[in-house]
Amino acid sequence: LCNLTRLNLSANRINSIDSNALSNLSNLNWLNLSENRISSIDEKLFSNQKNLAELNLSYNEIVSIDSNAFNNLNNLKKLELDNNLIASIDINIFSNLKNLAELGISYNKIVKIDPETFSNLSHLKKLKLNHNDLTLIDSNTFINLSLIELDLSGNQLASIDPNIFSNLRYLIKLDLHYNQIRSIDLETFDNLANLIYLHIHNNKITSIDSKAFRNLRNLLWLSLYNKPITRD
Repeated sequence: LCNLTRLNLSANRINSIDSNALSNLSNLNWLNLSENRISSIDEKLFSNQKNLAELNLSYNEIVSIDSNAFNNLNNLKKLELDNNLIASIDINIFSNLKNLAELGISYNKIVKIDPETFSNLSHLKKLKLNHNDLTLIDSNTFINLSLIELDLSGNQLASIDPNIFSNLRYLIKLDLHYNQIRSIDLETFDNLANLIYLHIHNNKITSIDSKAFRNLRNLLWLSLYNKPITRD
């Protein structure tokens, strides 16, 4: 099977994978391990998958991922870790994924993200962090990114730092719905001139600065429903 390029092992009952199980499959560019019962990822499991472009680990029971597990996946463009039990992310876990374009970590149990976690992902375009337990996001978390889509919905965010989106000038879609956000400040969306879709419905918003949307010249879709609002 040394010439195998695609491998689908989804929807089985796999609960563990030997660290050498994929060692002879160096030509894989697509691997689907979703919908299994995997609870951890060993640091050597993907050590010989240098050609891998897409990796799907969603819908498992992953609690921990070794900080070196993705070190050799230099060509990875899409990584799906959605719908697991991940509570924390090591600061270095994505550091070698310099070609990553799509990252999904939604529907986990993440409480906090270090601001350096995504610092090396300069090619990242789509980031899903929705439906975790985030209460606060540092203003430097997205500083080196050129995202076009960012989903932070379904968390516990009570406030948004005015500088958190300041470097995301290419952002087209921003989803903040189903949080605990109480107000929108003047500068929150100032640098999002390319934004087309903004979803901030189902929050606890009572106050929006009257000029909060002043620079959103390309905005076509704005969702604000379900909560009372007053203008500052």
